[in-house]
Amino acid sequence: MEQFFSTDNFDYSSFNFKPLARKPGENGTVVYADCVCSFDIETTRIEEREQSIMYVWQFAIEETVIYGRTWDEFKTFLHKLKEKLGTMHLIIFVHNLSFEIQFLAGIYNFNDYEVFCTESRKVLKAVMYKNFEFRCSYKLTNLSLAAMTKRYNKKYLKQSGEEFDYSKRRFPDTPLSETELKYCFYDVLGVVESIHEILRLNDESLYSLPLTATGFVRKAVKTAMIDYRQQMLKDIPPYRCYQLLRSAFRGGNTHANRFYVDCILDNVTSVDISSSYPSQQVNKKFPVGVWKERHDLSISQLDKRIELGAAVIMRVYLYDVELRNPYVPIPYIPIAKCIRVKYPDDYRRGLCVDNGRIIQADFLEMCITDIDYRLIVSMYNFRMEIQELWSNWYDFLPLPIRSCNLDYFRQKTMLKGIAGQELYYLKNKELLNSIYGMSVQDPVKRTISFADLKYIEDDTKSGEELYNTKRKNAFTQYCFGVWTTAHARESLQAGIDICGDSIVYVDTDSCKYLGSADFSKYNNDRIAECKASGAFADDPHGVTHYLGVYETDGVYKRFVTQGAKKYAYEDQAGKLHITVSGVSKKRGAEELTRRGGLEAFKPGFIFHDSGKTESVYNDNKKPVITNVDGHLITITRNVVIRETTYTLGYDSQGFYADLLNVSSNSLNKVHKFWRNLQLK
Repeated sequence: MEQFFSTDNFDYSSFNFKPLARKPGENGTVVYADCVCSFDIETTRIEEREQSIMYVWQFAIEETVIYGRTWDEFKTFLHKLKEKLGTMHLIIFVHNLSFEIQFLAGIYNFNDYEVFCTESRKVLKAVMYKNFEFRCSYKLTNLSLAAMTKRYNKKYLKQSGEEFDYSKRRFPDTPLSETELKYCFYDVLGVVESIHEILRLNDESLYSLPLTATGFVRKAVKTAMIDYRQQMLKDIPPYRCYQLLRSAFRGGNTHANRFYVDCILDNVTSVDISSSYPSQQVNKKFPVGVWKERHDLSISQLDKRIELGAAVIMRVYLYDVELRNPYVPIPYIPIAKCIRVKYPDDYRRGLCVDNGRIIQADFLEMCITDIDYRLIVSMYNFRMEIQELWSNWYDFLPLPIRSCNLDYFRQKTMLKGIAGQELYYLKNKELLNSIYGMSVQDPVKRTISFADLKYIEDDTKSGEELYNTKRKNAFTQYCFGVWTTAHARESLQAGIDICGDSIVYVDTDSCKYLGSADFSKYNNDRIAECKASGAFADDPHGVTHYLGVYETDGVYKRFVTQGAKKYAYEDQAGKLHITVSGVSKKRGAEELTRRGGLEAFKPGFIFHDSGKTESVYNDNKKPVITNVDGHLITITRNVVIRETTYTLGYDSQGFYADLLNVSSNSLNKVHKFWRNLQLK
């Protein structure tokens, strides 16, 4: 039963902490208190100064909530808790610690060893007064507070922000209603309830709980790979080879067919590859041996190596690059992955660049795998000079990695739709997807320290020194992640080729196209692979599911795209949906519906109610006491979160509008194709 206290009426003498016992195998010297805690603050934006202040804080110890209105009250509260803790440490979960830490740094002088950052202003953990260990529950779940409490909680759901009214100015001396206090209290109670459920589902304790969502699968794969540890250490490539791998790494292929951009299309079908990344890791072959630098850099020798089964990473110069077919809908080479590019002196950008993709170039330099090479050869004319080349041999990934993928896939499939098993289904689904995320984590990540109220990147060691230090802890290979996405892009390209000119939009594992397309041969080949590898499972209804096959996701009544991560559609019921990077799907769709629907989804359209925010960091070193609206307030270090607009537009690296200058033959071909589709 929850209890609520202000700092004035909380009886510290009646509150005792007990040490948390360790399970077998949980080593360490720090003793944690046996309770789950959460901390949160509510803030008011002082718009005329673009500053922000805390007006209420709340701290949950299990189902007991203590709250206060000032930072002095909070510090007093912590000191009294510290007396009760003795030598024990208290773990306190904060949903988006990176926000709260900005305010806490205004009242406490953190040392660099007390704050653990993944990058500047991205904080995973912070320690105050030696005993209080703040951790980020957002990083642990990758879910918003509303989504987390909806998934894990039965009692303390995130309260409606509309009823709370964030725009209302509140100060430390502003009276708060019961409804407002309940909103505040449920935020911390919801985190506590969620953490308990996460601990139960994953059979973890506060000693073993990882800091991030990926940490769960890292632990599982690391344990599974224990017998392969020495082999992994032996196969880690030299630093220069790693640099080429890092440069060659590329995510999913996301692009819009330039000939259909800004066209509202009827009856667009969407298909997805079933668990694309896991399917690559289970069914495809990867570089699994020792990397060797090669000095014979001829194209004939390269082709011979690839034909004999070699995996290759290379840095190349490409000259006189041009699409073999000017009507290729999804050009493969992205400008973002080019080290250098030179266009014809008299080029018109719209003829050489398709929204960040190369159509034509005099010269470019890039690092590519043999899979990229194969795709580029199929799509472009060019001359190539190899500058550096490393090779390895193809084989299947180590059995433990494949087994982890298969175990999570089977559990996810068997649990789908079973009442009472929803959380276990989601757990296995996320673990399955996290294996890829773990595979592509950069092994050379510099430490970010927080000293003198500043985030400072540690540059005392060279990249090579960092690499040689961190490689000693490796239990997998970075190249596994590089090849996972390369295989996935090749699988997506197979779908693009099946759709042909009717392809409208692609994104990583999804193809959207007009008319009809026959994926049966492709799917039959994948099913044969899955039967050989065991990559299939039956759902509760007895239906067999295979990894890596194209499955129909639906048919959109109407669809329009303005480029990568920018599309909108109406489902068969006429309801509008949008996908625009940085814009809330729900709020964005509601606003677009109010303001004209798909016809209004054009460059220059401004989403005013996008849900998109920006942060203004105020790194004040000294508190400022001032009067605002008759309230005497103290402004410390803070961050202002303010809503901002989003303007729909084209990528600055190439403008679809320039296609108006494309030859009339090109446009005539598109128009003819479109007319034929309408007649079918």
